[in-house]
Parts: sequence; C-alpha cells; structure tokens
Amino acid sequence: MKCYTVFLDSAHKQCELNTVSSSMIYRYLLQNGHKITTNAQSADFIIINSCGYHQDLRDKSVALYQTYHAIKKPNSKIIMYGCLVKIDNEKVSSLDLIPISFTDNSLLDKLFFQKMNYAKMTPYCDSKTHNILVRTSKDLNISHHPNFILARFFLPFSRKMKTNYNRMILGSNHHDKIFVQISQGCLGHCSYCVIKKAKGELLSRSIDEIITDITYMYDSSKILFLVADDCSSYGLDIGTSLFQLLKTIHQKFPDLPIQISYVSPNLLVKFQNEYQELFQQISIPYTTIPFQSGSNKIIKKMERSYDTRQVVEIIKKIKQVSPHTYFEGHFIVGFPGETVLDFLKSLFKTHYFDYPVALRYSESKGTKSASFPQKKSEMTKQLRYLVMTFFINIIILYKLARNP
Repeated sequence: MKCYTVFLDSAHKQCELNTVSSSMIYRYLLQNGHKITTNAQSADFIIINSCGYHQDLRDKSVALYQTYHAIKKPNSKIIMYGCLVKIDNEKVSSLDLIPISFTDNSLLDKLFFQKMNYAKMTPYCDSKTHNILVRTSKDLNISHHPNFILARFFLPFSRKMKTNYNRMILGSNHHDKIFVQISQGCLGHCSYCVIKKAKGELLSRSIDEIITDITYMYDSSKILFLVADDCSSYGLDIGTSLFQLLKTIHQKFPDLPIQISYVSPNLLVKFQNEYQELFQQISIPYTTIPFQSGSNKIIKKMERSYDTRQVVEIIKKIKQVSPHTYFEGHFIVGFPGETVLDFLKSLFKTHYFDYPVALRYSESKGTKSASFPQKKSEMTKQLRYLVMTFFINIIILYKLARNP
C-alpha cells in the first residue's frame, strides 16, 4: 500500500478524550509507515478530529474543514473523525469529505493499513506526543481564559497568589501529564447531552490494560490523567469500580499523582464515603465535577438525580481531608426554563469550587431539551455567561489569596 503524507488537526485541543484519540491516530499512522506533516497544503490526507459537544465547537469543526478544503492539493482528501460525524450526520454528509465515527474505525484500515490494525491501538497519550499534537503554546494556554482577568492583574503583587495560581493552572492545562483513557460512554441519560449519541453506552477497559499503559509511560515527574466521558462510572459494567482502579494504580505507582477528568455528582452522592476515603489516601491534585446548575429544579429538568446542597456538603468534607485538591465545577447557564432565581442559585454555588467554569447552554438535535419550552434567547444566555464569568473572576481571586 502507498505511504501517505497526513496532516492532523483537532477542533477541541482542551478535550482530554480528543487528545487521546488524536494520539491514537498519530501513532497508528506512524506505525503503518505514513508521514505526519505540519503543512496541510502538502498533505495527501487531512484528518480533522471533530467535536460535537457545543455549537461553537461544531462550528469550529466545520470551519477547520472549510479552511483546509480551500488550501489543500487538488487530489488530497479530508477525513472528518470523531463526535460530530454522528451528532450532526446531516451536516457532515453535505461536505466533501470522508466521515469516520468512533464506531467506524475500521474505515481507517481501508485507507492506511499496512501492518497495524487501528483496533490494536491503545487509548493513551504520552507527554511527548501531546507536545507534537499541540503545535503552539496558545492552543492550550488556559491562563488566557476570561476567568483569570482579575487574577493576572494582581499576581505580580503576591508570591502566595502566584504559587496558588501556578498550582491551579497545572491542574487546568495539559502540560507534564500522561493521559490514559479508562472508559468510553456513560450510564446517564441527561436531557441536554448529545455525546452519548456519538459514544454509546458505558464501555470500560480492564484494570490490567490500564496498568499496562501506565507502566509503558511511567514518569514520576508527570501527573497521571485518567480520562473518560464519566470517570466515576468506570467499571460498573465489568464488575469493578473507579475505587478499585485507583487503589491498584496507587499500590503499583505510589509516587504518581492522579487527576480525574469527570466525577458525576450522582455517583459522588451514592458513594460519598468511598470518595472521602479515596481522597484522603491518594494524591488527587485536581478533579472536575459537572455540577451544571445550583437549582434543583433545573437539575431535575436536566434528568440528573441529585440534591445540589448535598453535593456541596460532600465536596466540603473531601476538602477537609484533601485540602490541596482543586475542584473544577462546570455550570450551564441559559438552560430552558432557567429563571433569574435559578441562575442566582447557580451563581451562589460557584464559590464552593476552586475553579468554576461557565458554559452557555447549546441546543442539540435529538436531545429532549431541544423540545423544552421557555427557551432562552442568545442575548440572555450571553448576558448570564458574562455575569457568571465576572463573578468567577472574583471567586478565583479570593481563592488564590486565601488558599494555603
């Protein structure tokens, strides 16, 4: 088979799962004798690792296609890979490209196979590969996020704030980390989520497979980043659990800090004692909680089953036994039916997180929330996003000055 020159890009470099799948494609191409280029105009194939999570990222995926389609060689081909292929198949099918979803990986073998099947690629990304995939420092410069506007102004005046800021940035960015995917899909059925359409039901890897990947990439100077659509549901489909996985990793690599990408509030409540023990025994410097709303009414409309006050109390208890763990919390603003009071409840609860993140609600075809009444205008969503972002700036500034 002919050896091709391939250009690889991603629509969402801040997505850990996107990072891992890009790494898999990168390693797969090299092991099959193909050449990776940084010049799209010279490539035989241009592969865009798409994202369908939010309308902005869907638009970015299409914008990348349009950019590369305009400059590519006449006979070169564009491949759209990943989430968007199933999330908006109608849009992708209208473009002059080859669509390949997560469930159609065998199509890569029809184009590029020489000695290694894509199915044999394991889902991890070492720091060296990550640095190659991220071409410029601006791609993942989390310090330029709007959440840090106030912090950047005051940092030069406080050594303590600068130290805490560097710790927070270390957790938020992807530098000096090794990524291992532990599962795909989830057990939830959130009314707004479209990712399950692309990923399907929960599919966990075995603990032995994960340990093998970590052993291969082991570096005590790095942070191990466990990634999944929902880390907290890991193992529930194969008779194990995230707790067993983390204890096994810690026993084999006791000096390796472990970062967890997503912990569902539902499972945090269900296994609160286990989580408190876990954070007390293992170094977990950073984790992400998709809290989504401070209003129980909105949580119910999202078809997520937890009491926001109970989740907050559990986080406070974990912080007591693991004070150096940074909690990132995601908040969706402008969800259908969200009143000013609901928004204020979310605004208030952001202060329980070290690094709150505001996300504008994005309607997705095929989800239940797309048919909900009382939709918010784009102006309302943008206004609430700006108000929350301003409030988050104050919270982060306070946390940086207060944390030990």
